[in-house]
Amino acid sequence: MGNKMEASRSRLRHIKNRNGDVLESYHELNNTAHLPRARPRKVPETSWTTGIYPVEVVESDQSRSGYVKVHYIGWNKKYDDTIEAENIITLPRPSTAFSKTLALAIKESLGPYVKADSLVKIKLPITEEEYKKLSNCGAPHKVTRTKTIYKLSKRSQLNHYLGEGWDYRIVNEECDNFYILTSTVKFYMHTRKPLEDYVLYPDHVERYQLERGNQLTFSFVRMAGNRSDVQKLLNSNQL
Repeated sequence: MGNKMEASRSRLRHIKNRNGDVLESYHELNNTAHLPRARPRKVPETSWTTGIYPVEVVESDQSRSGYVKVHYIGWNKKYDDTIEAENIITLPRPSTAFSKTLALAIKESLGPYVKADSLVKIKLPITEEEYKKLSNCGAPHKVTRTKTIYKLSKRSQLNHYLGEGWDYRIVNEECDNFYILTSTVKFYMHTRKPLEDYVLYPDHVERYQLERGNQLTFSFVRMAGNRSDVQKLLNSNQL
């Protein structure tokens, strides 16, 4: 019996740390303050992928004909590059006065002063002719007695009318952004009720109705994002 006990004691394993030092308890093993430290590996910057990036031309390259220096909007200046001018594509922009007004109103609603994940409604006066151009970009979703509500299946459906990038806004060089959930976009036109007005005469009062025309209601849910969403903003069919 005694021989077996001595044999088992000789087979006991010592608690050692990574440096081979013998420790008295597992508590000391968990305390790694004495171990050497290494600097963490630097995470590489977000790499470029195939896609179209918004740019502004900084200057022409004097040393090479047909080349220009460009700044990628929303990216740090260290990414500025010299490319062939023919690689710059002019994308659609709002084509009418009303589409410019609507595009600006959408951009203004995509800012840090509005709560994220919230419903936004834009209301603007609109003519029937202008609404016909806008409604041709969507698909009927619901028909009521007074209006037809339109929705989008792809964000590109409104590119021709509102311009490329109508549904997002990058607000700083760190690429913090706000964008529109494509599936939540709804728009419709309805005729506003006339405004009643009364004119006083010495012997009577007459009632008038002032026509207020048609109004567009353009609604969507606004979301917030960061640099990791940039590729999605540039290349996805839906947000």
